Amino acid sequence: MSTTRSISSPERVPYAVVGGAAKARVRKYLFPLSIVILNRGGRLYRETALDDFAAWDAGEVVSVEGPEAAPDIDLLSKKYPAVRFLLLQAECTEGAKVNLAVEEAQAKLVFVVSSDMHVPLSTLSSRILEKIEARGLLCTLPVLKNPRQETIPSLHVPGFAGASLKLVPWNPLYDGMRSAFAFDYSGIYHKEKFRFSGGYDGALRSPYWQKADFGFRASLWGEELAVNTSVFCRYRRDVKGEDNTPDESYKSFYLKNLAVDFRRDRGVLGYGKFPKYFFKSGSSLFGALAEFRAARRWVWENRYRFKTDARRLVDVWPVPE
Repeated sequence: MSTTRSISSPERVPYAVVGGAAKARVRKYLFPLSIVILNRGGRLYRETALDDFAAWDAGEVVSVEGPEAAPDIDLLSKKYPAVRFLLLQAECTEGAKVNLAVEEAQAKLVFVVSSDMHVPLSTLSSRILEKIEARGLLCTLPVLKNPRQETIPSLHVPGFAGASLKLVPWNPLYDGMRSAFAFDYSGIYHKEKFRFSGGYDGALRSPYWQKADFGFRASLWGEELAVNTSVFCRYRRDVKGEDNTPDESYKSFYLKNLAVDFRRDRGVLGYGKFPKYFFKSGSSLFGALAEFRAARRWVWENRYRFKTDARRLVDVWPVPE
């Protein structure tokens, strides 16, 4: 089956769905949990990850494959008949891949992991999943460990230094500790809340600012991303640091998140914010005006989803001790 879908991003990626056991849809959600594997690092990591989940029968497994995997897809679908493969027909951002996979998933909870992670299936017990579903967070974050079993500071705590927003990496200190975004996109997403949040903006090319845009926007709209210390993943290789240099993606993040004011019962991006944006954007006058107007139109369309603004959100953010 080939299709073209996207939750909210203007970037629409054609893809085909290959394999997976056919099941009659007798209810809205067929499984308690869908596991989505974002493949990177070549065949070795992909097949190791698929082997990890081959014997797992408590839910479904969805593997997101890039166009380069096309020659292997028939062999893979035969070797792993229970796995559904999403074969992308064009390159796209990691956030766009998450959007597609969540849309295709047949469970209310969707656990997104990377192929270079090991996930102990014991952490996905029915008791833990029931607690996660009952709490109803947009995204439940796992504890992440490096190959030496050391905890990675995967949570990000927001704070302002003057007018600049800082997202400070922090170790997960307690169950329910909040984060401004999902490190490496990894987490257990609530499908309906994810769709309502708009998903990741596939047009943002910076992974760091794409994740920050999703998490911060969701927080401004009243949702939460928080860690569950009973769920953890271990990387099979060391994780590289991310580039958080302000770039074109940051400009969109700034306009749709930091520049928005909350007035009465809605979000507002007033023209009074334009001069500051223009002088710092690096764009021409007409380019900056076009960028600002596009963001202003988006804010107006989503104005009643805002529950607060960036300053107020950070002011009440729980500070780890």
